[in-house]
Amino acid sequence: MITTTADPLVSPSLQRELADRIPGTRTAQLPTGHLPFAERPEQWRTLITDFLAEHTTTA
Repeated sequence: MITTTADPLVSPSLQRELADRIPGTRTAQLPTGHLPFAERPEQWRTLITDFLAEHTTTA
């Protein structure tokens, strides 16, 4: 789960609470607001592609 530090709509504490309630969740935090994919696209893309690479199987 990607959490953010300056989200005006969903507080960081609420984001952490949600992550804590999902078993096995790993979190990464970006210093951004509500739209990390728009505000920090390179960092967001790296987190997503790294996660997908870990979970991609080859046939």
